[in-house]
Amino acid sequence: MLGHGEPIKVKQGERVLFHVLNGSATEIRSLALPGHTFRVVALDGNPVPNPATVPFLWLGTAERVSAIVEMNHPGVWIMGDTSNDDRRHGMGVVVEYANHAGKSQWIAPPKFRWDYTRFAKPDSHGSGTGRNLRNDICQAECRRDRIQSLDHKRRGVPDDKRNGSARFSST
Repeated sequence: MLGHGEPIKVKQGERVLFHVLNGSATEIRSLALPGHTFRVVALDGNPVPNPATVPFLWLGTAERVSAIVEMNHPGVWIMGDTSNDDRRHGMGVVVEYANHAGKSQWIAPPKFRWDYTRFAKPDSHGSGTGRNLRNDICQAECRRDRIQSLDHKRRGVPDDKRNGSARFSST
């Protein structure tokens, strides 16, 4: 069982803008499309100062991400949660290239640490502008890591299966 409805139909060379919402009030989601990258252009509806390319999307509770994907890896793919268990229970959708058919495929994305600072405006003048933003983002990421660690513990995810994204443990 995978998602609901028809596959997302795409053509090679097409650029697709995905608006993704994590509609959960309690779960954190990581979303990947094998063989593709996401160019994040907005977070929670606000354009990011520094659009950046990432191998997967990380969405906190109720978070929104807008990202462009260049369709350059033909086939029939699963765009889904990086958690095998969640994906097997339907957390994903099929992306089907024109003139391709068959069983949808999944390949785990490379290890990667989500970092909101990559989307912030670089502090090119060394004047300290942006320092407060970086500090706020770092604090938010620490909170995210603690929440993710607690979420993984609640779901019984072993330490070695956490994509290296949770730095803190709750004791």
